[in-house]
Amino acid sequence: MQSPDHQESYMHLAEISPSLLLEGENPRLIDQWQMAPQLWDAVRHDVDEKRVVGLYILIGSTSVDEKKLKHSGAGRMSRMKMYTMSLFESNDSNGTISLADLFETPSNIASRSTLRIEDYARLITRGGWPSTIGKNEDINRRQIIGYCDAIVKSDITTVDGVSRDERKVISVLRSYARHNCSIFLASISA
Repeated sequence: MQSPDHQESYMHLAEISPSLLLEGENPRLIDQWQMAPQLWDAVRHDVDEKRVVGLYILIGSTSVDEKKLKHSGAGRMSRMKMYTMSLFESNDSNGTISLADLFETPSNIASRSTLRIEDYARLITRGGWPSTIGKNEDINRRQIIGYCDAIVKSDITTVDGVSRDERKVISVLRSYARHNCSIFLASISA
């Protein structure tokens, strides 16, 4: 939906006949579908007609105005929250200890990491976005700054259409980061 060469025609087509955008091989990935919320209802209708599971994957990086959806999709569509990659998924951990092990058998855990505290700090500030894996620290830093800048300048407004004071948003993000850091430091010193 965000293709610069086709966005205008896709949006027009979504208005007059959204089912035409569903034509093609399945499973069909529709990125940034929330730009044309009527696609949700077209997908739901097509799933009802075909009675097949796994036809479509609707993804987007911002929220959709739920009032524009005519149907919840219950029984036909599943929502999945995406998270950044774990250290094991990014190949920064050998995975010998799982989070489940930490909670289920905490007294029976033994492993050694070659990572230093500086490495953990770098990995935490790098984040788990696939585009940051394997890049140098300067590129990662610019990507994370750009990501935070996008949140402050535009993403936070797309949630509800309310424009917010950028300085206050930055203050909230900094405060939240300090809070999370103090929780992390308290947990490793305990």
